[in-house]
Amino acid sequence: IPMSVSISKTLHVVLLAVVAALGMASCHKEYDDYDTTATVTLVAPDSVTVERMQGTVTLTNLNNRQSYSTSVFNGTVVQLPLLRGVYSVSAEGSVSYRDKAGVVHTGMFRATSSFEQLLDVPAHVSLSFIIL
Repeated sequence: IPMSVSISKTLHVVLLAVVAALGMASCHKEYDDYDTTATVTLVAPDSVTVERMQGTVTLTNLNNRQSYSTSVFNGTVVQLPLLRGVYSVSAEGSVSYRDKAGVVHTGMFRATSSFEQLLDVPAHVSLSFIIL
């Protein structure tokens, strides 16, 4: 076998190996989307209409104990950027609300959940709160 044919075959084998490796590497999907935005909606009892809420919502990651808090309410909704995972959620503060007769009251509220999966992008949680 002439030397040029042997080198040519070797070159073809090497080229095929490189093309195959590149093809396999290009099919690999890198997944590094670890963040999400959690939207927490506080749901009022049926007998009241919320006028205004203020307080703090805290989400604690059950795996690493990292906590995320916010006091920025948009009606009964708060949003927090955080790592995707499993969380406990607590909320407390004051609420101004209107009862069925239309009378405005002010009271304290509280809501908790010991296990919420925040894995979607974005993630949503609805919690019923109680008025103290």
